[in-house]
Parts: sequence; C-alpha cells; structure tokens
Amino acid sequence: MVLPVLGSVEWVLVAADDVTVKARIDTGAKTSSMHAEKLQEFERDGRPWLRFGVDPGRDGKSVTLERPIERRVRIKRNDGSSQRRYVVKMVLAIGDIREKVEVSLNDRSDFEYPVLIGRNFLTDNALVDVSRKMLAKKAGENNGDASQQ
Repeated sequence: MVLPVLGSVEWVLVAADDVTVKARIDTGAKTSSMHAEKLQEFERDGRPWLRFGVDPGRDGKSVTLERPIERRVRIKRNDGSSQRRYVVKMVLAIGDIREKVEVSLNDRSDFEYPVLIGRNFLTDNALVDVSRKMLAKKAGENNGDASQQ
C-alpha cells in the first residue's frame, strides 16, 4: 500500500462539524491538539461532556462544539510548570484520510496554526515531507474523481 504524502501544513476537517482549519503536521508530537476557548464542562446522559469554541478563521466567528470527555491529562511545560488539558475524540480528515483520534484541547492562540496533527493521526496513514506544504486536497472537496466520494 502506498501512503499519501502530507506537507508540514495541511487543511484539516473536523468531520462531524464541517469545520476546516489549517493544521501543523508534527511527527514529533504523540497526540493531536486543537485550540479551544470558553471550555464548559456539563453532564449528558450521566457522562461528563465538554462544550468549547473553536475559531476556524472565518470572519472571526467561533464555532461551538460538544464532545464527551475521554480523560484529562497533565502536560509538563518547558518552564517546569504543568497544565491540565481535556482530551476528547474527534474524526479528523486530511485529504482522503479520515481517522477518529484523541485530541487534547488547549489555548493555542500564541501559535500560528490552531491545530497540531500528531502521530496518533499520522501513524500508518501518511508520510510527511516537511519541505512542502498543502499537498492534500481539502477534505470533502470533489476533484472530479468519483472514487473519492
């Protein structure tokens, strides 16, 4: 099987919500991460859920998403401090690759890209050419090939 090649930056689709954002592809990161704001924990059917906003960059309007909380993790930072993050599962798509993965939610407002795609998405799905960008077509776009639908 020939794996598709992704660049260091690609468009990623949060499939269930039809939200598309630019993502940094990072083979050094174990888990994918997404910028989230206005995090609000609530309960649905006796299970903890999280409501949060993501900014896909369209007119500065935030989109509200809801997901069950999978777990919380403590991340050690370079300065020695630690940060607690929520982890949720999402179906992400880059080009023809669709994968349900755990995504940690945190404030990435200081970063150029709101999403970081880690090895939990990339392993066995794609190769990465860090010298190039935007190699995959936008997920959900029809390029005229019926087999892509």
